[in-house]
Amino acid sequence: MRKNQLSLLKRVFTHTHTHKRKSLINSVLILIFLGIIIFSPLSCKKTDFNNNKNESGTNVFNIKVNIDESLYTMSHQLESEPSELVRNAILEMTEILKNIKGEGYQELFALLHNQYFLEGNVGLKDLLNPETSPIYNKTEINPELKGKFKETFYQLFDPKRYPNLHAIIQRHHYSYRSSSQPDFLNSADVYFYMPYPEDDNGNAFSDNDKPTYVPAVTDADAGYGWKENNNNEWERVATNDDYAANNATIIVEPNTPQNLRPPVDDNTGIGPDHDIDPSYLDSLVQRQCQNLENGTLVRSVYLGHIQVRVQFDRYISFTGNGGGSEMRFGTV
Repeated sequence: MRKNQLSLLKRVFTHTHTHKRKSLINSVLILIFLGIIIFSPLSCKKTDFNNNKNESGTNVFNIKVNIDESLYTMSHQLESEPSELVRNAILEMTEILKNIKGEGYQELFALLHNQYFLEGNVGLKDLLNPETSPIYNKTEINPELKGKFKETFYQLFDPKRYPNLHAIIQRHHYSYRSSSQPDFLNSADVYFYMPYPEDDNGNAFSDNDKPTYVPAVTDADAGYGWKENNNNEWERVATNDDYAANNATIIVEPNTPQNLRPPVDDNTGIGPDHDIDPSYLDSLVQRQCQNLENGTLVRSVYLGHIQVRVQFDRYISFTGNGGGSEMRFGTV
């Protein structure tokens, strides 16, 4: 866009020099036109709201949201209806997270950067079963941190105070689950999801950054989160994708990630560094035309890293569709 602007400026100056006798009105119009061109890039903004920082150094966005306050209120009793049970379990887990710090939080943060799932997911059941969870085999983590989250969690956990989360934990033992085919909310577990491992400037978030915890109690492009300030007090903040891209954010959601990282294939080069769902690759192979397999068919296109500026799914999701790739690339 900048190159086109320079070309346009050149044409305007040439036009002005060639026609010196143009009226004063035309000259003024040209100056106004140039001012619009020069200053318009400075006024471009990624979002429709402004941001500044509060006393804790958090980027605070003036987000206009229409949020149902009742969704963020715990019932403090065991719910029988599946959606209410899961919603309250998420809120209860968010409350416990506020007190899991130090090595317990460092373990959670490390597992959110695992090489097991395609994105930054980790389940509560993984953190509570570090001895058997396969996610630890594909995570760069200090061995001394293993089990610290579990240790801290059970120091804080009270089944009577957090009855719905207790019910979710019981589901981790498959003998407690229904033998019939359950729907999503009847079988959903609590997962943690970090939508952005780094900020918009490419700076990776670290476990020294104070996290914002966002309970996914609805399907929306914005929702409440809790952030600790410099006075060690938890503030409620409105969050969305732009907020999460500038603040270390962990979403607590009912989700069971299905996309695992495929094993490395020496023939294709596809491995843990490529976000490709193996089941999708299988479907592509099945649809290949046999009569084109003569060596001229391009089978793989490497696009490198792509930064998408449009959100293709909800920022938070209560129905299991939060995060995950909504874009597919292939060849014909």
